[in-house]
Amino acid sequence: MRPQDVLSTWVTLALVAQMGGAQLPYQLSDMNPDNAPANYNQPRLLGALDNTLFFATEEPSLGLELWLSQGSAESTSPVADLCPGPCSGAPTALGIAGGRFYFVAHYSSFWSDLAVYSVLPSGLDLQRVVAQSDDVRLEFLESPYPQGYFAEVAGRAIFVALRSDGSKVLLTSSGRETDTVQIYHFADVLDFRVPYGLTQVDASRVTFFLASGYDEHVDELWVTDGSTAGTRSLRPLGAYAQPSSPQNAGSAAYFISRV
Repeated sequence: MRPQDVLSTWVTLALVAQMGGAQLPYQLSDMNPDNAPANYNQPRLLGALDNTLFFATEEPSLGLELWLSQGSAESTSPVADLCPGPCSGAPTALGIAGGRFYFVAHYSSFWSDLAVYSVLPSGLDLQRVVAQSDDVRLEFLESPYPQGYFAEVAGRAIFVALRSDGSKVLLTSSGRETDTVQIYHFADVLDFRVPYGLTQVDASRVTFFLASGYDEHVDELWVTDGSTAGTRSLRPLGAYAQPSSPQNAGSAAYFISRV
């Protein structure tokens, strides 16, 4: 019999300080009580919002779906069975914006049935933000590190999507499909290049990188305030500058780039 997978938690530093002492890790819930076979998907931590931890785990009747926990066995439960029955929604985290947790998941067993969702930290008000279609492609958001394609600006989510012709767009949303709009279309970016490295500089600005040109691939630094008029190139960084590792500090964005 192999060891069973469990979800454990460490008390945060803030809680330790409030309690005036350290606490050992403790088991919240046994996520595999029936000792499922070796292809069982181990729990994956996706993100935290307020006092809620979001994670993905597999349960035989649900498949691999989004769960949440607020630090007790009673509060540890699935958010929704996005892909009904034993098929898996297989959620991938995008980030936090406007007090909502955003993620991408499948809503059927067809690989193309993919959508971006948002949910409150209580697990309530689960909303579809945008679904993949013939003209909106989202599968690249399932990459292991999709956070480079998502950020928050002015209390709204901003993220990248692809069009069917290969061009790229920026979408912004308050967390509902009825309030998800395109703010910028990179109509001439038709190859593998995708806006990336979205980094919130302050409450009203997000920077990101984009390679332009076909002969030299000049990397550029862009900025957006979440509007079409406020999305523009700040400056070229040079041919094959390959900027990476963006971080914000105060009201400035820092990154590594070749010169």
